[in-house]
Amino acid sequence: MDFMGYGPHIRQARRDAYKVLDRLTTAGANGNNTWIITGSKAEGLTCFFESDRDSMDVATGVICLEDGVDSSSIHGEKSILRACSRMSYAGHCILLLERYGTTIHTALINALCDDGYCCELLSSTLYVNQQLNAKPLEDEVLHERAGPSIPSTLNGE
Repeated sequence: MDFMGYGPHIRQARRDAYKVLDRLTTAGANGNNTWIITGSKAEGLTCFFESDRDSMDVATGVICLEDGVDSSSIHGEKSILRACSRMSYAGHCILLLERYGTTIHTALINALCDDGYCCELLSSTLYVNQQLNAKPLEDEVLHERAGPSIPSTLNGE
């Protein structure tokens, strides 16, 4: 990367700048979500307008735990989903609701389904489709869904 002009100091400066952007975007979300920039931007390999910007919108009131992780130390205000990989295909997992938190996101409630055994599981399709049905921002164009991602163009970028 040094040969191409992307030395460690430039990559670190970009990573730091994107972390600041994450914090500012998260602060504007009123504590409901945490924004995390991912991909080549998070690694400092591309500058702001050089390519697309991948980001994750993480609901703060929900936590997903793997099998075998003790949930007793998790605060009661968080809803807990248990990732059960034994009951699914390799590389996939089923998210079963273990406990409702004191504040529950509407998107989470609307995406829960009965698994047929008196347990509730999270439907990723229902969860993502709620975001697709949300009112787009001004000057935002939503594109066709690509797997779990929701591509969009904002202000022509």
